[in-house]
Amino acid sequence: MATRKIKEKAKLLTSHLLEAAVEDIDYANGKFFVRGFPETHKTIQDIALMANVAWNMPQGMEPGSRRRPSTTRRTSSIHSARHVAVVEVDPETGHIELKRYVAVDDCGHQINPMIVEGQVHGGVVQGIGQALWEAARSTTTTASCSPDR
Repeated sequence: MATRKIKEKAKLLTSHLLEAAVEDIDYANGKFFVRGFPETHKTIQDIALMANVAWNMPQGMEPGSRRRPSTTRRTSSIHSARHVAVVEVDPETGHIELKRYVAVDDCGHQINPMIVEGQVHGGVVQGIGQALWEAARSTTTTASCSPDR
């Protein structure tokens, strides 16, 4: 829905810039143009720039090109996952050995299971890395700067 709103706004802005009726604006191959005259066009990049610099906008149009979809959906999307790590900790050295890791994710219909598996693997490795090997340390740095610089 957000894409549709952006495209509608882009057509309105293109119609203003090309001085044509909004219903006569077509879109193809990354370009907005007046139907029948594709050689006179505005690219997506042109429209995004114009929407953000906002110096030649139709009256009443808000600047910017970002949109969030409004929805009337009454249900929410619920992700269900469980991850269990079996670890062995040496109480004398604090060394941790990961013995087994099991992840179960219910992500619905998988269009490409290899991508889903790769995402789970990446997330698991990132989580293990953060939990066991990464640290946040506070450092104090003193910098001096003379007013002449």
